[in-house]
Amino acid sequence: MTTHTKRVTTWSVQVLCAILCFVSLVYFYWTIDTHRKHVYSKLLYQIDKQQVMGINFKSNTTLFQASKIDIATIPRPIILMYYKPYDGFAFPKVLKTVAGHECETTFDRSKLDQSEAVVFYYSRVLINGGPDPKSRKRNQKYVYFDLEPTWALQGMNYSIGENGFFNWTMSYKRTSSIYFPYGSIDRIFGEGDQRQYYGDHVVRQLMKRKRNDVHATWVVSNCAGHAGPTLRKQYAESLEKHGLKLDKRGRCYGNFVPPRGTGAFQDFISKYRFYLSFESGYHCHDYITEKLWVNALASGAVPVVWGAPKADVEAVTPPKSFIHVDDFKNAKELAEYLNYLSANDTAYLEYLQWRKKTLQSATIRKDYDFYEMCNRLWSMREDDSIINTVPSINDWFLGEETPECLSPVEHGAEDII
Repeated sequence: MTTHTKRVTTWSVQVLCAILCFVSLVYFYWTIDTHRKHVYSKLLYQIDKQQVMGINFKSNTTLFQASKIDIATIPRPIILMYYKPYDGFAFPKVLKTVAGHECETTFDRSKLDQSEAVVFYYSRVLINGGPDPKSRKRNQKYVYFDLEPTWALQGMNYSIGENGFFNWTMSYKRTSSIYFPYGSIDRIFGEGDQRQYYGDHVVRQLMKRKRNDVHATWVVSNCAGHAGPTLRKQYAESLEKHGLKLDKRGRCYGNFVPPRGTGAFQDFISKYRFYLSFESGYHCHDYITEKLWVNALASGAVPVVWGAPKADVEAVTPPKSFIHVDDFKNAKELAEYLNYLSANDTAYLEYLQWRKKTLQSATIRKDYDFYEMCNRLWSMREDDSIINTVPSINDWFLGEETPECLSPVEHGAEDII
């Protein structure tokens, strides 16, 4: 081998070694960065997994300290309410979930590009439209929000809700992406400790308050204009016609009561054995409002339900805690049963048995509505490759509804009166 050849060989070996060293360094730093991202992602997954399993833990600080990641330095997801449901609508500026997550909320549209969830209330977005979907960021979720009964949305222009404009839905329907119930058994008495509202002594106190001269009450302010409100009024008056002692209140009858949502209102209701939890729609899936949760159950009256199908009510309430009109051929038969219960404390108390022992579901707090949305946004940070879309709001919201909800008269709602 010549001296020149030796020099070329030595130079080639040096170059090759330099290249190998450079590649090794790149791979080393890439591995560290990938591991860091994996650890962060895995920690977020652990948090969400505990939420799914129903484990209520107080803080996720320990998890992040273990990997030397300070959760306080991670920007909170922002939830933008693009359209308010009504002028007085408000929610906390910072949401703190049971799962330990935090999110910011805002009504400021100038923060559209920074927001990870953009919420549109149904009527406003259907009438006024929304932002150009082409400007949507990859990590943004457009959320369709609705709390109205399905029948009230018939005939509206749902074109904006077609072709995957929305990523998530949020409503009282249990088929929603995010469940937004009007009430729940774990929050029926407010935000505090639920256990104080259960026990034999509680039921004894409720029974002492019951009136003997009038057995049921109904507070109603909408009783005309649409089929549902008209039919429920006819049914209530038919109960009275067939012997039920009913105290009718509200704007429809001119007999007013203490303001709703106050202790005085609940004290008023608690004096009656039954409260007519009559919704504005008949057999509208999952449409179970404060008429059952607050007016009846939280006040200590047994709700008589005219509204969502019985199976829907059973799915979210304690066993034997309500009476449903569907179990009776007509109003006359129901009136007779209510009068029987009014004269028979032993039979009536069967509907208050659930108040004698604290329900497990009443002590396990859950994240609903915007709080669940906050949890989902943190989960999406783990894997932003998952893109959910709702193909058609019309097919989901109206297409899954019962015929009786959309056209009650044409589908037999009058037959049971």
